[in-house]
Amino acid sequence: MTMADPSTYSAANLPRFSLLGYVERIPGGDADAELARCFVKAHPDARFWLPGNRIHESHFVRLVVTQVYWIGGFGDRAFIGWIPLEEWQGVTKEEWEAVRLPGEKPGWKEWSFVEGAEHDL
Repeated sequence: MTMADPSTYSAANLPRFSLLGYVERIPGGDADAELARCFVKAHPDARFWLPGNRIHESHFVRLVVTQVYWIGGFGDRAFIGWIPLEEWQGVTKEEWEAVRLPGEKPGWKEWSFVEGAEHDL
């Protein structure tokens, strides 16, 4: 058993990124029905605001990423900086699906470190 670093349990230590770019409209038609099914599956209450709604105008858009800024955690121990766009675009679905950050794991809680307790790292 080793003594845990309390900063490990801070959300500020978790990796994150900023995506910069622009949105472009996805043409309507058959794609709208497929996108609507996918979107409403994750956000059931959004069904009232889907494209084709007679109350207001809406449409689907996609984010076209032109730059990625990575914050890997605390700067003294993790990479912080720009990620080459080609590298970002080369990440496969299998690669990102295989990643689980500490905050996504069951039981993780920010600042759950107990002073003086020993934890396995």
